[in-house]
Amino acid sequence: MGSITCIILTKNEEKNLPSALQNAASWADEILVVDSGSDDGTVEIAKSGASVITGLGTGTLPPSAICLTGAHGDWVLYLDADERLTAGAIQKVLAIK
Repeated sequence: MGSITCIILTKNEEKNLPSALQNAASWADEILVVDSGSDDGTVEIAKSGASVITGLGTGTLPPSAICLTGAHGDWVLYLDADERLTAGAIQKVLAIK
């Protein structure tokens, strides 16, 4: 048995994010949205269905690596806000759990 964290990488994704959150909610135990400076409604939308990490600097590590410290799952799956798992992929992910 294992838990799965979905990390969704965003920047100005208010149009894509609602359905990404809905899709991830069907299989992830934890959802983290890592935002890289959106100036639209992305962060507000993210707060309705996920933990949100913002303000990551421009250091030597990319935000996708830095945010691993906030992930609590045994497994981590990264998605962009315009990506979704298919029904078949969801079944395979749930089998891991």
